[in-house]
Amino acid sequence: MSHQWRVEWQGHKIRVQSTWAAGTRLYLDEQLVDRNGAVFGLPALQRVVGQLDGLPVTAEVQYQMFWPTVKIQVGEALVFEKRARAF
Repeated sequence: MSHQWRVEWQGHKIRVQSTWAAGTRLYLDEQLVDRNGAVFGLPALQRVVGQLDGLPVTAEVQYQMFWPTVKIQVGEALVFEKRARAF
């Protein structure tokens, strides 16, 4: 199962793509900047990082079974959050 989240921040496009079987990827302005090789949702908390306008961009994806929760931060500001659906 593949999940994707998009947000715009000060004219920049931030995209996080995650699959339970192949890990999480961070795209900034459509350029892949980080990925992990997590397999089968392990570790349950996955983090990818990048940088925009001198500020760190952090995306955290946490799996509960097959359902992810995602948080995207730019600097200290939380710019996007989507909680896993209840089962």
